[in-house]
Amino acid sequence: MALERWGHLKDSHRLLPILSQAHRWIYRGQILPQNKKIEVEADVIRLDDAPHPQIIANGLLKVDGIYIYQMENFGFQLVPSNT
Repeated sequence: MALERWGHLKDSHRLLPILSQAHRWIYRGQILPQNKKIEVEADVIRLDDAPHPQIIANGLLKVDGIYIYQMENFGFQLVPSNT
């Protein structure tokens, strides 16, 4: 999604997790070497263009068809590469 919206910034910016806001994880299992497939589902709840482009979402992670993580209010932002 970041590439689709801000692809013009890919050579001048880098994608970083947003660490300055509270987020929540609910843990119900773990990924093991014998697992075959990992999937992430994300529902974007906020999209900002300024001051830095950022995506905030809620999501789920499943392993071999079983949901093992629930994530709330997690996000990534694009920041200039020279910082």
